[in-house]
This record gives sequence, structure tokens and C-alpha cells, in this order.
Amino acid sequence: MTAPDLLLALERLGPVALLRSSGLLYPVVSALHILGIALLVGAIAVFDLRLLGVIRSGDWQTALRSNAPVAAGGLVLALITGLLLFAVRASVYVQNPALWVKWGLILLALLNIAAFYRLLRKAETAPTPGMRACALLSLVFWVAAVFAGRWIAFTD
Repeated sequence: MTAPDLLLALERLGPVALLRSSGLLYPVVSALHILGIALLVGAIAVFDLRLLGVIRSGDWQTALRSNAPVAAGGLVLALITGLLLFAVRASVYVQNPALWVKWGLILLALLNIAAFYRLLRKAETAPTPGMRACALLSLVFWVAAVFAGRWIAFTD
């Protein structure tokens, strides 16, 4: 089976066909996707801005402990709903350059998180310059991914 055949088969799956044809389910999944993005990017932005010194209240370790679970939950929600939305028109979306830009930015953002946590293991009490660089890159990657996601709708 070829890649285009797999994408068409994905579109024909029962739950995906139901999602595509439902006047209620698709908007609900779309709204949940936006909620997941808001939780993810909002929690990450608050932490990144704290690490960069733009937000000065509280300490960065507390900000990390309180924002990381929210961001992780938002990521899971955004990924699940994003995959469902992709599946509705997979054979069309896969040809959209904005989708590939979005996925590339998400990959870079996730790799940046891994780099941050690697640096975090070596940190003492203060954030290192490398951790601050990760925070800046995080803001750039996640915000750019949101813009690329909106671009998908306008390049289809």
C-alpha cells in the first residue's frame, strides 16, 4: 500500500468519517485543539518569560513545577485533537507546506525542551545562560508553530 493509499484509508476510517460529517463533533474537536494549544503555549510562555526575567514574581523552580504539568496536558490534548483534525483531510493536508512548517517547528520545540531538561540537571540554583537561550527559543518555536497552524487554513 502506498502512502497516498494509507492517507485515503485513514480518511475512510469510521470515526474519522463521523468527525468529518458531524455538524457538532468537528467544531468540538477543533475547539479542544485550540484549548490544548492555549494550555500548552500559555503555560510555557509564563515559564519562559519568568526564566528570562520578564516576569519577576516567584522563583523559576516553582514556576517550572506549576507550569510543566499544565503544558504537558495541553500538549497531549493538542496532539490528539490535531491528529484527529489531520485525519479528516489527510490526503489534502499532507500536501500543504504550512503543515510541514508547523510540524517542523513543533519538533524543534520538543527538542528544545529536551535540551532544556538536560541543562536543568546540571543547574545549581540559578538558571544558566543555556537555559535562558532555551527559553527564548521556546517562545520563538511555539509562537511560530501557532502562526504556521493558522497558515494551514489559508494555504489549503
